[in-house]
Amino acid sequence: MIALQAISGMAGVGKTLLALHAARRLEPLFPDGQLHLDLRAHSPGRSPLCATSALGALLRMLGVPAADLPDQLDDLVSLWRTLLSHRRAVIVLDDAADPEHVRPLLPGPSPSLMIVTSRRRLSGLPGVRPVLLDVLPEEDAVALFRELAGEGRTPRVREVTAIVRLCGRLPLATELAARRLASRPSWTTGHLLHRLTHGHGRLREIRDGNQEMARAFEVSYSTLHPEERSVFRLLGLHLGPDYDAFSTAALTDLTFDRAERILEGLLDAHLIQEPAPDRYTTHDLLAEYSRMLAASELEPAERESARRRLIDFYVQASDAADRLIAPRRPRPHLPRRLSAYRIPAWSGAADARRWLTAECSALIAAERHCRTHGRPHEAALLAGSLASFLLEERYSADAQGMHRAAAEHWRSLAHPEAEVYALVDQGTALSRSGQYEQALTVLGRALRTARDIDGTTVAQVLHARGVLLWNLGHLPEALADQEETLALRTRSGDPWQIARSRNNLGITHLYLGDFTAARDHFHAALALFRTAGDAHEEAHVLNNLSDLQQRVGERESARRYLQEARKLLAISGTAAEHAMAQVNLANTMDSPRELHAMLDLYQDSLSAFQRLGDRRNASITLHGMGLALHAAARFEEAAEHHTHALDLARSIGAAHEEAQALRGLGAAEHRLGRTASAADHLAVAVAVAERTGAADEAARARAALAEASAASAASAARAESIIPDRYPEQRG
Repeated sequence: MIALQAISGMAGVGKTLLALHAARRLEPLFPDGQLHLDLRAHSPGRSPLCATSALGALLRMLGVPAADLPDQLDDLVSLWRTLLSHRRAVIVLDDAADPEHVRPLLPGPSPSLMIVTSRRRLSGLPGVRPVLLDVLPEEDAVALFRELAGEGRTPRVREVTAIVRLCGRLPLATELAARRLASRPSWTTGHLLHRLTHGHGRLREIRDGNQEMARAFEVSYSTLHPEERSVFRLLGLHLGPDYDAFSTAALTDLTFDRAERILEGLLDAHLIQEPAPDRYTTHDLLAEYSRMLAASELEPAERESARRRLIDFYVQASDAADRLIAPRRPRPHLPRRLSAYRIPAWSGAADARRWLTAECSALIAAERHCRTHGRPHEAALLAGSLASFLLEERYSADAQGMHRAAAEHWRSLAHPEAEVYALVDQGTALSRSGQYEQALTVLGRALRTARDIDGTTVAQVLHARGVLLWNLGHLPEALADQEETLALRTRSGDPWQIARSRNNLGITHLYLGDFTAARDHFHAALALFRTAGDAHEEAHVLNNLSDLQQRVGERESARRYLQEARKLLAISGTAAEHAMAQVNLANTMDSPRELHAMLDLYQDSLSAFQRLGDRRNASITLHGMGLALHAAARFEEAAEHHTHALDLARSIGAAHEEAQALRGLGAAEHRLGRTASAADHLAVAVAVAERTGAADEAARARAALAEASAASAASAARAESIIPDRYPEQRG
């Protein structure tokens, strides 16, 4: 049977060049010649070749005189297949419209090779082997640009790299930009880069004297049927880098099934891509082309209506996802609108979280669009639905502005309950980013308003402020807030909320050094979360019990609790939670025997916290690394890690982490013989721990200070004992 290769890809990706290059390389294996025919499916100003014309051209290439060509299509097909039945030739059919365009040209059983290129996926042909061509790797795109423009014109590789990125690493766009630079002797790569980023749009700048990138896209666009063209235009209004059929259905005002079918058609036409199952994206340049079409072919009212539908979908879908993920989370009493659009049928909380993760950029962009385009109510609703997710995924910088605007909106509507919840979300976001004093101010305002509402709302504020005060190291004040919260929640009788308060009280008692009270609260919280069936919160308590057991020297017990927690987090844990579990696991290991494994776990977690911008947990991780290195007698490295931990802790005002880092640094300096510095750092560690009420940490710091002071005194005594007595000067 004939070997049939079908090369497909978007306009300008290099399909024809690849086909011709392959044909030349394979020439020795196919001695009966090479045939190349342009089927002209996307040739501007020209009609595609019909089967009769194409077969006539191919047969003439094989030497059949024009006068001997049959008139009927069936006869042409028969002659074509007869002539190729024993020939070994390479046949390149370039720019086919679709499978039906190619089907009459298939030669049947033959030792020949046929290579077909198309801007559409060619499926359904017998024996076809598809090759989907993508854009160039960045280094290859840079090399192509420099080769075409000349290395003497392209000495600044960073600028060239920026240019090829703006060209989307698309071969044709890269070639056009390079040739344009080559034809302008006075231009530099910097000037071209400026035009691409500050001109009338990239597509208008990516051209040379004969071709332009926008024209290549226009030809592909013109082959779509009207509904596909309409959807492609509207895709230019999407708010995120990728999208699914649900959001597209809302944007385009189509049913889900119809939207999905059209997306598949655009995918087959290589006008969009599918980087993950059921997630679509548009190449940078095609996305810009789509936006140009939306701006030029849609009326402002049409664009606004489409965006309104999309945002309404996001408001409803994000609310549904949040309620599935955290059904027990307190929310302000707001009227809920019935969904006008089909939203995903998530199988559970983990599935809903995956959707939020996939749509996160678009959801953040939607809230910002609403906030800046006169739709503050939808912005406030989005902020509330996204609060927990953004907090868990460490999007605190985005969240702060969202919740601040939401609080102002609810205040303007005289809705104090919703305002309080927005202020709590804002304060929590500020706290998570280490802006503790600002968070305290915001939560203070929330508490004053909440006192006039009800106990449930007051408990919500006190819960958040108790966590904040704990972060600040104000342990007695944190304990007071948490005890009042527990009392309010006990009166309301909500077991899940009582469990949250118990867990927080356990953490505070743990740092105050009251291990018995901590254990009692943790076990009470664990039982309540298990009764409620909340495995995610159960994992948090198990993690805290592991910390407790580690502090009292029960390392094996600590590891067992942690293993249970990690099993539960494997199902629903966030990146930060997984990273913290790794830190705690490393803490239960033995240095120096397991040092390398410990450092691997710490380093992996540290990288995660740095990516997430979580300075507090990064400080905790660096402190753990320092202790592991100290136990391995690598004191210089230990001191370096504790110094970095201390800098991070002080940068956010995290008192617990500051005291721990000071103690670790002082202990390492003591081993390095830096007695004065060690004593200073350990004395400050004692002072910080005592100021916060962290009895256990203060005791550890005092013990380390006593050891360093004793060693310093002994060293001084030894030094004095070896100084020789002074004798009177002898005179001759």
